[in-house]
Amino acid sequence: MRKKQQEFENIRQQNLKLITELMNEKNTLQEENKKLSEQLQQKTENDQPHQAADLESEEDVIPDSPITTFSFSGTNWL
Repeated sequence: MRKKQQEFENIRQQNLKLITELMNEKNTLQEENKKLSEQLQQKTENDQPHQAADLESEEDVIPDSPITTFSFSGTNWL
């Protein structure tokens, strides 16, 4: 009976060690996720003025219009 109890205690200790390692890894991943989320938010905020400028330049374009804003002068010589 004493041997079984010792085995059980050893397994319990191993499980506690593994749980602690997993909790530490989880905390590290949560911190990394938070940093990455903040970086993504900063990049998104930095890109918003560029997107607004792109939208403003497209405001004068009529959808499905045969006249485009691109220059096709290179193809006219064919």
